[in-house]
Amino acid sequence: MAVRMSGARMIGAGLAGLGGALAWPLGRWHGLRMRAELASRAAPTYRLPTGHGALAFRCSSAEAVKAAARFVYDEPETVWWIDHVVQAGDCVWDVGANVGLYALYAAQRLGEGGAVMAFEPAADNYAALTRNVALNPTAAKVSCFCLALSDETRAAELHLTSQDAGRAAHVFGHADEGLTAEARPHTQTALGFSADTFAALFKVRRPDHVKIDVDSIEERIVRGGAETFAGARSLIVEINIGESGAGHKESLRRAIADLGFTEHAETSARFPDRRNRIFVRG
Repeated sequence: MAVRMSGARMIGAGLAGLGGALAWPLGRWHGLRMRAELASRAAPTYRLPTGHGALAFRCSSAEAVKAAARFVYDEPETVWWIDHVVQAGDCVWDVGANVGLYALYAAQRLGEGGAVMAFEPAADNYAALTRNVALNPTAAKVSCFCLALSDETRAAELHLTSQDAGRAAHVFGHADEGLTAEARPHTQTALGFSADTFAALFKVRRPDHVKIDVDSIEERIVRGGAETFAGARSLIVEINIGESGAGHKESLRRAIADLGFTEHAETSARFPDRRNRIFVRG
């Protein structure tokens, strides 16, 4: 079967080959050093204008470029939630922060006294997340944690769709939760905590708002944060039936209702077909 390569990938592959050719006369070690230096400097910084000021993202992969470029269009409901539900001075927990797009946007919105706790277990995403936080003036407001939230404390395999920064749909725990194992060919050991255990152990600020953007274990995260999320005023969760079936969706909604949240009527009407649903205290 023929494999079609995009123009950007073809040019990128050509430039990589050119770098190798230029490095060849330098000898093995100096050539490798030059290629490593070129690679580290080649990643572009994408500057994203927002209503709260510009954000900077270092894009070390094509996926990271795509995520930054589609920031407003990919999840308008999440942007609306940050703009209209989150308030200045609040604390936001971003569970599944990826490379930090929404964590940094929320940090802009929060102003003085605000804080973001960004949780991301995938190593490549976490590295990009911390670099992006450092690039922006709101860095002091964002605390990054390389771990997964679930319903128990354990070390487990994180099943990855890709090792490129910006990729998503990774699953903490079992590869057969959600997509098939073939769709997640890479693994990485990661630490997991329930939100309640994490908050009690490390004495971090409790959330006023929680964003959960993970795959397959949303219900475990919600139930593992019964105490920690008790004071939260809103919750935004990706509810995507996918291969887990309607039963997963309904059990997740029950877990959210058990914490006293109801779906926000205005956003349900405004964004009826979006995958992220916003819940507020009933």
